[in-house]
Amino acid sequence: MKAEAIYRGIRTPNGCLVTCDNAELPARTDIRPLSNIGFEWGLESSGSGQLSLAILADFCGDEMALNLYQEFQRDIIAPIGSSRWELKAVMLHDWIRNKLKTQKQDATGVGNFT
Repeated sequence: MKAEAIYRGIRTPNGCLVTCDNAELPARTDIRPLSNIGFEWGLESSGSGQLSLAILADFCGDEMALNLYQEFQRDIIAPIGSSRWELKAVMLHDWIRNKLKTQKQDATGVGNFT
């Protein structure tokens, strides 16, 4: 995982532009093509799924991205309500740590009461 990274998105008249540390973020359709219209946020769509996958692949690698991008889309990308946003590495680290902890608890049944 990257120790430091800042992801920024801006909605322009020509579409949505997303950068990581001021370099344009690749869509990563090579690992899973979800959208042919580019990135999107603010709703659950193919474009927000592609953005979720691209951010996680860049931040923590392809395998973890494929495992977590749908939850990341639902938790982080779809709720973004502005035309500009910023995600910092510390927030991504915290979200991933919490998701992996939850997945481990779900797999072992620890913390599940019926």
